[in-house]
Amino acid sequence: MKKNSGMKVKKGISNVQWMLFVIGLIVLVILCFQKFGNAIVFPTIGIVVAIIIPVLITSKPFRNFIKRYLREFTILIFIFDLLLILSIIRIPPQCIRKGKPTGSSDSISVLEKYDPSGIMGDVGDIQVERMIGFHRFIYKTYGRGPHEWDYKYIADSLNPLPAKFAGVMYLNPPNNWGIDPNGGFDLRRLSQRIEWEARCDEVDSVNVEFIIGGVNWIWENAEKVGSPYPCSMPRVSLGIKTLTSEWQHFEYKFSESALPKKYFCSVVGGFAWVISWGSNGIEINENGTKPVQPKTFIIDIRNVFYKK
Repeated sequence: MKKNSGMKVKKGISNVQWMLFVIGLIVLVILCFQKFGNAIVFPTIGIVVAIIIPVLITSKPFRNFIKRYLREFTILIFIFDLLLILSIIRIPPQCIRKGKPTGSSDSISVLEKYDPSGIMGDVGDIQVERMIGFHRFIYKTYGRGPHEWDYKYIADSLNPLPAKFAGVMYLNPPNNWGIDPNGGFDLRRLSQRIEWEARCDEVDSVNVEFIIGGVNWIWENAEKVGSPYPCSMPRVSLGIKTLTSEWQHFEYKFSESALPKKYFCSVVGGFAWVISWGSNGIEINENGTKPVQPKTFIIDIRNVFYKK
């Protein structure tokens, strides 16, 4: 009887190996949909269907290559699956401080839970009126103080020049610029989007910037210092909108990559608006002390909600 002279018997690929390979691919596609969305996954699938599959069917060398390294490809796919799973179900970051809970509702009303008491810029120019169903803000651009802005002090002295803007931040509780340990709400459950409605009066249109967050510093002995209990949300612009006499509905969707859940742990500044002289054609005099021709802006805001 002749002994085997060292020749290796080539084994075929089992059905289990093929099944694991296919399962890994299917799981990878599902995880990619979850992680990256349709905009990336659909074009990728289109490329696979249009190029790779025809090559796999018509090219015997390519098929042999896949068969030869099927185990390695399967392991690689499962590694990608594991990495995607870990990135999707990662443990949420811990909050430094949690705000008040919002209950089980699918939304929270800013006008009910926050107070329009955080007047910014040329404070003396702003008047707040609480109407039935909405809040009205009257802004007369005279540049009257006090002036609450980044340049309130120059060389430890009050800066007499106007800020050339004004606005109102909705705070919780009222007048809390990050000094109340119980301030703010935990909005992590409602971190999908914010919606609001606004209009203007007296003028044909006005350009208004809408903002959330940024309540993280105060003045102390003519110096800016960090608030002891700041807003977890950094200052985020929701965009500059042109308001008219008709009610307009606006929506801003939050991206978790730009605004992770930890930013919603304790939101002190729930919503704000700012009107600047520069974006509304208001010129200042040569001395820089007042506008050449003041304007009066009246804006109404209602139905401001954080939603799932």
